[in-house]
Amino acid sequence: MSEKRTELVASESLGALVRQEVDLQIRTAHEYGRNVRACQKQAQDLVCINPETAAACEYKLPRGNKDITGPSVRLAEAIANSWKNLRVATRVIDIGDKFLTCQGVAHDLESNVAVSVEVKRRITTKSGQRFGDDMIMVTANAAAAIAYRNVVFKIVPAAFWKPVYDAAKVTASNTSVSLEDRRNNAINYLKQNGILIKDVLAKFNVKAKSDLTAEHIDKIRGYCQAASDGDTTLEEIFKPKKAEPEPVESAADDEFNFKEVEKEPEDRKLLLEQWESAKKGVNQKELKRIYDAIGVKEINAESADEDIMDAIDMVDDRKEGAA
Repeated sequence: MSEKRTELVASESLGALVRQEVDLQIRTAHEYGRNVRACQKQAQDLVCINPETAAACEYKLPRGNKDITGPSVRLAEAIANSWKNLRVATRVIDIGDKFLTCQGVAHDLESNVAVSVEVKRRITTKSGQRFGDDMIMVTANAAAAIAYRNVVFKIVPAAFWKPVYDAAKVTASNTSVSLEDRRNNAINYLKQNGILIKDVLAKFNVKAKSDLTAEHIDKIRGYCQAASDGDTTLEEIFKPKKAEPEPVESAADDEFNFKEVEKEPEDRKLLLEQWESAKKGVNQKELKRIYDAIGVKEINAESADEDIMDAIDMVDDRKEGAA
């Protein structure tokens, strides 16, 4: 009995200390409130310090025949630092058989507004084999980075960070480096990461390195940033695996597969529930654009897990862009 009472007293004491810490931070935030104009100038000066830093502020993700672009983790770090009086934290909240979930939490101490987001990432190969411990850790770190990015851009108003983002894109394009040097730098970077020149030429459907234009180099830069953020990998972009032909099945096989489908794994049910929740408030025209970008007619119970996850990411990206 005395042990339980001791634990209760310790828990209450810890809670009181946490409350005092947060209250002190809120009082300090009110005493040294932010100057929005000065904070925005600081953020812009930070990300536009040189073209390389500015280029890292945008990612590109290939989806179907189009590229999805958006503000990167690097820009989120600069925005969080410049916005001031902001607490941001990420943590892994679940590691399942097929997916892990990471949570990002942000608390604006000055306005007393708190936001949390969750990011789910696959931890199995396309053949269904579970990642090893080291790869799960890498995936968790990537999910944490994405959760950080998403929660920062949700709690900091777009009116603050959008002009900084636009300025970074302008600075990134105003480089004095020649196109030939940019080509060589991009090819060398990809080569160091296991991507050969033939993979790059095949991706952009050109015959020689000299055919790579400034637009192609900008896309490569965005792809590399997306891989750095953890949204994808360079191998997925430049070495996409061809779909294996489906085996011919007998009637007995069909019956067996039908029974397997009836008992859907819990992780897949959760993924479908996440999709149903994500698409709420999205009109049919916007959904069709998302389906076209992914290359499917619709998302339903028979859709591949990867297509569902891509659709969820695209809906989240579009909602953030509209915010």
